[in-house]
Amino acid sequence: MIKCILSVVALLVLSTSLSAQALVLELSPANGGLNSYAGATVGWGYTVTNDSSDWVVLTSSGFSPLPSWGSYEDFFLTNLAKYVQLAPEGSWTESLNALPHTGIGSFRIDPSANPGDTATGYIAITFDRYDGDPSNGGNYIVPGSALASASVTVDAVPEPSTFLLLGGGLVGLFWTRRKSLAKV
Repeated sequence: MIKCILSVVALLVLSTSLSAQALVLELSPANGGLNSYAGATVGWGYTVTNDSSDWVVLTSSGFSPLPSWGSYEDFFLTNLAKYVQLAPEGSWTESLNALPHTGIGSFRIDPSANPGDTATGYIAITFDRYDGDPSNGGNYIVPGSALASASVTVDAVPEPSTFLLLGGGLVGLFWTRRKSLAKV
């Protein structure tokens, strides 16, 4: 009985480690770091490369650990038309576009988040592996996941006085330029 349990555990560990090597995940921006203001929504584009001899179907994504001041939306689950299937040695790139839910997902920064708050973690993408084309009868093998480092930092909102100073300076420059042109 113990040998059977140990065999199952070893098989699960081996299949998980093999499946983790089957997919390479790269985020856009390249370092996975995003900055924005409280109340904003930001997100990532991505490239996945299937470095295995198996077929891969992407199933979901997630941000972990998720801070109390933010929420993550998985575009694989919210965009029902999204179906990404990779042949062996294939790759797929998708830019972020929030309206049609392209990209890997989005992160909504809560309006009550404090400037300087940073969530550092990773984005995990899950997938299913098949021994052939899943659209043509390929057999399911095992699930897997791939990780990429990611972070979100809350920026300070510029003070209104900063905008007033900038605007006043631009008006002054415009006025001075206009006066000098009038003298000529």
